[in-house]
This record gives sequence, C-alpha cells and structure tokens, in this order.
Amino acid sequence: MAEPEPVLQPAPEPEPESEVPWKAIGMGAALMLVVVAVVALVGRKSPPPAPTPDPYASHLQFSHLYLEVAQNFAGGTVRYLEGTVTNSGDRTVSHITLQVVFRNSLGEVVDKPVVPVRSLVDRGPYLDTDDLEARPLRPGESREFRLTFEHVSQDWNRQYPELQVVGVRFQ
Repeated sequence: MAEPEPVLQPAPEPEPESEVPWKAIGMGAALMLVVVAVVALVGRKSPPPAPTPDPYASHLQFSHLYLEVAQNFAGGTVRYLEGTVTNSGDRTVSHITLQVVFRNSLGEVVDKPVVPVRSLVDRGPYLDTDDLEARPLRPGESREFRLTFEHVSQDWNRQYPELQVVGVRFQ
C-alpha cells in the first residue's frame, strides 16, 4: 500500500482591506445632530412673560414713600418700603400686587420682585402687617402699607424703586 499523497491546500488569500463606510458614519452623525437639536429645543424653557400693568392701576396712587432697613432674627438685612396707598376708583380693592423695580447706578434693572401690598396695623407695642382682604380699601380711602424685601441686589443704587401695579382683586 502506498502512502496517500498529502493534500495540498492553497495558501489562504489575505483579506481585502475593507472600505470605510463613510456613508453610514455620515448618516449616524446627522442622526445624532438631529437628536441633540430636538432635545435642545424641547428642553429650552422660555422666560416667564413680564407682568403687565393692571387696568385699575391708574386708580391706585402710592405716596409718602419711606425706605427702612432692619435686621431679622437670623442676622440678615430686611428692607421695608412703607407709604400710603389711595384708591381713587369706584371699586373696593381686596388685594394689590406690585412689581418693584430696583436699578443700579447705570439705570439697569438689578431686581424686580413681585410682592403683595400689606396694610400696616397697629397691634399695641408694634406695627404689624395684614393682607388687604382683612380690611379692603374702599373707594376714596387711603391706607398705610408696607412691602418687605428679604433680598435686594448689592448693586442697587439705593434710590426709591419703581412701583408697577400688576394685579388687583376686588371685593
């Protein structure tokens, strides 16, 4: 018996260099850009609209304004703006909301909180505040009030702020 001849196998051919799938990479990058753009647009929140003046604002006059500074129990500074509000309209007012605009030395707005007008009430040895609902402001009536500010920007020019009536409720 003769020995079987070894079977010769051809040498494996080197694998051809694969082409870079530029088309697939481009489509993937474009898809990523679209996803990022959609997330950015959906996630963006528009700023809240600025409060607009209340139509009854022309019937409310603020006078005899006075700024005070005091320390609270935690040692922080609290600012008060006190004055007199007069209702020259024909409706009884049970609530007033003001936007108070503080500016810096360049006239730029540095703070503009929206706060309720609280009437001053003499409670014996001290003055307290109460919502106007407790004692509404009738037509032709005037009342002392106080606005309280826990925080005002350090950049504030220390001038009286602008007051804009942005909300009024009636009885």
